[in-house]
Amino acid sequence: MNYIQITNHNDQEKINEWSLVLSAFGIDHIVQKSEKGFYLEVKFKDKERAIREILEFEQEQKEEFKEQSHKDSKDIKPGYSIESSIWILFLIFLFHITSKNVSLPLEQHGCANSWAIYKGEWWRLITSLTLHKNIPHVLSNIFWEGVFIYFLLKEIPPSIAWALIFLGGALGNLLNYFFYPLSHISLGFSTCVFATIGISIGIRGIQNPKDIGLYAMSGLGLFAMLGIGAQGVDVGSHFFGLITGFIIGAVFQLLNLNTTKIKAGYLFFVLFLIIAISWGLAIFWGKNYA
Repeated sequence: MNYIQITNHNDQEKINEWSLVLSAFGIDHIVQKSEKGFYLEVKFKDKERAIREILEFEQEQKEEFKEQSHKDSKDIKPGYSIESSIWILFLIFLFHITSKNVSLPLEQHGCANSWAIYKGEWWRLITSLTLHKNIPHVLSNIFWEGVFIYFLLKEIPPSIAWALIFLGGALGNLLNYFFYPLSHISLGFSTCVFATIGISIGIRGIQNPKDIGLYAMSGLGLFAMLGIGAQGVDVGSHFFGLITGFIIGAVFQLLNLNTTKIKAGYLFFVLFLIIAISWGLAIFWGKNYA
Protein backbone atom coordinates (compact mmCIF):
# COMPACT_ATOMS: atom_id res chain seq x y z
CA MET A 1 0.00 0.00 0.00
CA ASN A 2 1.26 3.46 -0.90
CA TYR A 3 2.33 5.94 1.80
CA ILE A 4 1.52 9.63 1.75
CA GLN A 5 3.35 12.50 3.39
CA ILE A 6 1.34 14.22 6.15
CA THR A 7 3.78 16.60 7.84
CA ASN A 8 7.33 17.85 7.83
CA HIS A 9 9.63 19.62 10.28
CA ASN A 10 13.27 20.69 10.35
CA ASP A 11 13.61 19.46 13.95
CA GLN A 12 14.20 15.72 14.14
CA GLU A 13 13.21 15.62 17.83
CA LYS A 14 9.77 16.98 16.98
CA ILE A 15 9.35 14.41 14.20
CA ASN A 16 10.39 11.69 16.67
CA GLU A 17 7.73 12.95 19.13
CA TRP A 18 5.05 12.72 16.47
CA SER A 19 6.34 9.29 15.50
CA LEU A 20 5.91 8.13 19.11
CA VAL A 21 2.36 9.51 19.11
CA LEU A 22 1.47 7.58 15.98
CA SER A 23 3.09 4.42 17.35
CA ALA A 24 1.10 4.76 20.58
CA PHE A 25 -2.12 4.72 18.56
CA GLY A 26 -0.96 1.84 16.35
CA ILE A 27 -0.73 3.92 13.19
CA ASP A 28 1.77 2.52 10.73
CA HIS A 29 4.15 5.22 9.47
CA ILE A 30 7.62 5.98 8.10
CA VAL A 31 10.09 8.71 9.10
CA GLN A 32 11.81 10.15 6.05
CA LYS A 33 14.63 12.62 5.62
CA SER A 34 14.88 15.24 2.89
CA GLU A 35 17.00 18.28 2.05
CA LYS A 36 14.48 20.50 3.88
CA GLY A 37 14.36 18.39 7.03
CA PHE A 38 12.26 15.44 8.10
CA TYR A 39 8.73 14.27 7.38
CA LEU A 40 6.26 11.54 8.18
CA GLU A 41 4.46 9.25 5.79
CA VAL A 42 1.40 7.16 6.60
CA LYS A 43 -0.93 4.95 4.67
CA PHE A 44 -3.63 6.84 2.82
CA LYS A 45 -6.41 5.25 4.89
CA ASP A 46 -4.71 6.50 8.13
CA LYS A 47 -4.06 10.04 6.89
CA GLU A 48 -6.96 11.86 8.64
CA ARG A 49 -6.57 9.90 11.87
CA ALA A 50 -2.81 10.50 11.99
CA ILE A 51 -3.20 14.24 11.45
CA ARG A 52 -5.92 14.41 14.10
CA GLU A 53 -3.80 12.59 16.71
CA ILE A 54 -0.80 14.84 16.04
CA LEU A 55 -2.92 18.01 16.29
CA GLU A 56 -4.50 16.80 19.55
CA PHE A 57 -1.04 16.00 20.92
CA GLU A 58 0.22 19.49 20.07
CA GLN A 59 -2.85 21.07 21.70
CA GLU A 60 -2.28 19.07 24.88
CA GLN A 61 1.36 20.15 24.88
CA LYS A 62 0.34 23.82 24.64
CA GLU A 63 -2.17 23.47 27.50
CA GLU A 64 0.38 21.72 29.71
CA PHE A 65 2.92 24.45 28.97
CA LYS A 66 0.41 27.16 29.94
CA GLU A 67 -0.47 25.35 33.18
CA GLN A 68 3.20 24.92 34.08
CA SER A 69 3.95 28.55 33.27
CA HIS A 70 1.05 29.65 35.47
CA LYS A 71 2.26 27.40 38.30
CA ASP A 72 5.83 28.68 37.98
CA SER A 73 4.61 32.28 38.06
CA LYS A 74 2.86 31.52 41.36
CA ASP A 75 6.00 29.93 42.77
CA ILE A 76 8.09 33.01 41.98
CA LYS A 77 7.99 35.45 44.87
CA PRO A 78 8.29 38.97 43.47
CA GLY A 79 8.63 40.44 46.95
CA TYR A 80 6.82 43.31 48.59
CA SER A 81 7.47 47.02 48.25
CA ILE A 82 10.31 48.38 50.36
CA GLU A 83 8.96 51.94 50.22
CA SER A 84 7.27 51.86 53.65
CA SER A 85 10.40 50.32 55.16
CA ILE A 86 12.52 53.18 53.82
CA TRP A 87 10.21 55.61 55.61
CA ILE A 88 10.50 53.70 58.86
CA LEU A 89 14.29 53.68 58.63
CA PHE A 90 14.18 57.41 57.95
CA LEU A 91 12.00 57.91 61.04
CA ILE A 92 14.55 56.01 63.12
CA PHE A 93 17.26 58.39 61.90
CA LEU A 94 15.02 61.43 62.44
CA PHE A 95 14.22 60.30 65.98
CA HIS A 96 17.93 60.01 66.74
CA ILE A 97 18.54 63.58 65.57
CA THR A 98 15.57 64.81 67.60
CA SER A 99 16.57 62.90 70.74
CA LYS A 100 19.97 64.60 70.72
CA ASN A 101 18.45 68.08 70.47
CA VAL A 102 15.86 68.11 73.24
CA SER A 103 16.38 69.10 76.86
CA LEU A 104 14.85 65.89 78.21
CA PRO A 105 17.44 63.12 78.71
CA LEU A 106 15.67 60.57 76.50
CA GLU A 107 18.63 58.21 76.53
CA GLN A 108 18.51 57.89 80.32
CA HIS A 109 14.73 57.47 80.31
CA GLY A 110 14.56 54.99 77.43
CA CYS A 111 17.71 52.85 77.40
CA ALA A 112 17.56 49.17 78.38
CA ASN A 113 18.75 49.74 81.92
CA SER A 114 18.50 46.33 83.59
CA TRP A 115 18.00 47.82 87.05
CA ALA A 116 15.14 50.01 85.77
CA ILE A 117 13.58 47.02 84.03
CA TYR A 118 13.89 45.06 87.25
CA LYS A 119 12.01 47.91 88.96
CA GLY A 120 9.14 47.46 86.53
CA GLU A 121 9.96 49.73 83.58
CA TRP A 122 9.25 47.05 80.98
CA TRP A 123 8.75 49.65 78.26
CA ARG A 124 12.52 50.11 78.08
CA LEU A 125 12.64 46.80 76.19
CA ILE A 126 10.94 48.71 73.35
CA THR A 127 12.13 52.33 73.73
CA SER A 128 15.79 51.28 73.80
CA LEU A 129 15.41 49.93 70.25
CA THR A 130 14.86 53.48 68.96
CA LEU A 131 17.90 55.04 70.67
CA HIS A 132 21.48 55.30 69.43
CA LYS A 133 24.75 56.65 70.78
CA ASN A 134 25.81 58.66 67.76
CA ILE A 135 25.45 59.14 64.00
CA PRO A 136 27.74 56.23 62.98
CA HIS A 137 25.77 53.96 65.32
CA VAL A 138 22.37 54.81 63.84
CA LEU A 139 23.61 54.85 60.23
CA SER A 140 25.22 51.44 60.62
CA ASN A 141 22.00 49.93 61.95
CA ILE A 142 19.91 51.60 59.25
CA PHE A 143 22.21 50.33 56.52
CA TRP A 144 22.22 46.71 57.66
CA GLU A 145 18.51 46.72 58.42
CA GLY A 146 17.90 48.00 54.89
CA VAL A 147 19.92 45.07 53.52
CA PHE A 148 18.20 42.36 55.55
CA ILE A 149 14.65 43.76 55.38
CA TYR A 150 14.97 43.64 51.59
CA PHE A 151 15.33 39.85 51.71
CA LEU A 152 12.65 39.44 54.38
CA LEU A 153 10.17 41.36 52.23
CA LYS A 154 10.51 38.63 49.61
CA GLU A 155 8.63 36.42 52.06
CA ILE A 156 6.13 38.55 54.00
CA PRO A 157 4.41 41.97 53.73
CA PRO A 158 6.15 44.99 55.32
CA SER A 159 3.49 45.58 57.99
CA ILE A 160 3.81 42.02 59.30
CA ALA A 161 7.59 42.12 58.87
CA TRP A 162 8.03 45.22 61.02
CA ALA A 163 5.66 43.93 63.70
CA LEU A 164 7.69 40.72 63.93
CA ILE A 165 10.98 42.65 63.86
CA PHE A 166 10.05 44.85 66.83
CA LEU A 167 8.65 41.81 68.64
CA GLY A 168 11.93 40.00 68.07
CA GLY A 169 13.89 43.06 69.21
CA ALA A 170 11.86 43.44 72.43
CA LEU A 171 12.09 39.72 73.25
CA GLY A 172 15.80 39.77 72.47
CA ASN A 173 16.21 42.62 74.97
CA LEU A 174 14.21 40.63 77.50
CA LEU A 175 16.51 37.61 77.20
CA ASN A 176 19.47 39.96 77.37
CA TYR A 177 18.08 41.36 80.63
CA PHE A 178 18.01 37.88 82.17
CA PHE A 179 21.50 37.08 80.90
CA TYR A 180 23.42 40.13 82.16
CA PRO A 181 23.70 41.55 85.70
CA LEU A 182 21.37 44.36 86.80
CA SER A 183 24.09 46.92 86.14
CA HIS A 184 23.92 46.26 82.39
CA ILE A 185 22.76 49.05 80.06
CA SER A 186 22.17 48.80 76.31
CA LEU A 187 20.48 50.66 73.49
CA GLY A 188 20.21 50.55 69.72
CA PHE A 189 18.25 49.00 66.88
CA SER A 190 20.85 46.29 66.26
CA THR A 191 18.79 43.76 68.26
CA CYS A 192 16.08 44.23 65.63
CA VAL A 193 18.64 43.91 62.83
CA PHE A 194 19.61 40.46 64.06
CA ALA A 195 15.96 39.63 64.70
CA THR A 196 15.37 40.38 61.01
CA ILE A 197 18.09 37.90 60.07
CA GLY A 198 16.61 35.31 62.43
CA ILE A 199 13.07 35.75 61.09
CA SER A 200 14.24 35.23 57.50
CA ILE A 201 16.19 32.12 58.49
CA GLY A 202 13.26 30.75 60.50
CA ILE A 203 10.79 31.19 57.65
CA ARG A 204 13.07 29.73 54.99
CA GLY A 205 14.23 26.95 57.26
CA ILE A 206 10.65 25.73 57.69
CA GLN A 207 9.98 26.14 53.98
CA ASN A 208 13.05 24.02 53.19
CA PRO A 209 13.60 21.68 56.17
CA LYS A 210 16.48 19.87 54.46
CA ASP A 211 18.44 23.13 54.33
CA ILE A 212 17.62 24.39 57.82
CA GLY A 213 21.14 23.56 59.04
CA LEU A 214 22.64 25.59 56.21
CA TYR A 215 20.38 28.54 57.00
CA ALA A 216 21.29 28.34 60.68
CA MET A 217 25.01 28.31 59.86
CA SER A 218 24.58 31.35 57.61
CA GLY A 219 22.86 33.19 60.45
CA LEU A 220 25.63 32.33 62.89
CA GLY A 221 28.15 33.40 60.26
CA LEU A 222 26.49 36.83 59.98
CA PHE A 223 26.44 37.04 63.77
CA ALA A 224 30.17 36.28 63.89
CA MET A 225 30.93 38.92 61.24
CA LEU A 226 28.62 41.69 62.40
CA GLY A 227 27.60 40.92 65.97
CA ILE A 228 30.86 40.60 67.86
CA GLY A 229 34.34 42.03 67.93
CA ALA A 230 34.02 45.81 68.11
CA GLN A 231 34.55 47.54 71.43
CA GLY A 232 31.34 48.29 73.30
CA VAL A 233 29.23 45.93 71.19
CA ASP A 234 26.40 44.29 73.12
CA VAL A 235 27.00 40.73 71.95
CA GLY A 236 24.14 39.37 74.03
CA SER A 237 21.47 41.58 72.47
CA HIS A 238 22.67 40.61 69.00
CA PHE A 239 22.68 36.89 69.77
CA PHE A 240 19.33 36.91 71.53
CA GLY A 241 17.81 39.03 68.75
CA LEU A 242 18.95 36.38 66.26
CA ILE A 243 17.54 33.54 68.39
CA THR A 244 14.16 35.17 69.10
CA GLY A 245 13.87 36.17 65.45
CA PHE A 246 14.51 32.60 64.35
CA ILE A 247 11.85 31.25 66.71
CA ILE A 248 9.33 33.91 65.62
CA GLY A 249 10.00 33.24 61.93
CA ALA A 250 9.72 29.47 62.36
CA VAL A 251 6.46 29.70 64.34
CA PHE A 252 5.08 32.22 61.85
CA GLN A 253 5.76 29.84 58.96
CA LEU A 254 4.57 26.72 60.78
CA LEU A 255 1.24 28.38 61.61
CA ASN A 256 1.02 29.77 58.07
CA LEU A 257 0.22 33.23 59.44
CA ASN A 258 1.15 34.90 56.17
CA THR A 259 -2.39 34.16 55.00
CA THR A 260 -3.84 36.25 57.83
CA LYS A 261 -5.97 39.03 56.40
CA ILE A 262 -4.70 42.03 58.37
CA LYS A 263 -4.80 45.46 56.79
CA ALA A 264 -1.33 46.95 56.65
CA GLY A 265 -2.53 50.33 57.89
CA TYR A 266 -4.02 48.81 61.05
CA LEU A 267 -0.88 46.84 61.84
CA PHE A 268 1.40 49.84 61.31
CA PHE A 269 -0.92 51.93 63.49
CA VAL A 270 -0.80 49.37 66.31
CA LEU A 271 2.99 49.15 66.05
CA PHE A 272 3.49 52.92 66.23
CA LEU A 273 0.90 53.14 69.01
CA ILE A 274 2.82 50.61 71.12
CA ILE A 275 6.07 52.53 70.56
CA ALA A 276 4.37 55.84 71.37
CA ILE A 277 2.78 54.45 74.55
CA SER A 278 6.14 53.02 75.60
CA TRP A 279 7.80 56.40 75.17
CA GLY A 280 4.92 58.10 76.96
CA LEU A 281 5.47 55.81 79.93
CA ALA A 282 9.21 56.37 79.76
CA ILE A 283 8.88 60.16 79.79
CA PHE A 284 6.00 60.67 82.20
CA TRP A 285 6.21 57.59 84.41
CA GLY A 286 9.78 56.34 84.20
CA LYS A 287 12.75 57.45 86.26
CA ASN A 288 16.20 58.64 85.32
CA TYR A 289 18.53 55.99 86.73
CA ALA A 290 21.67 57.56 85.26
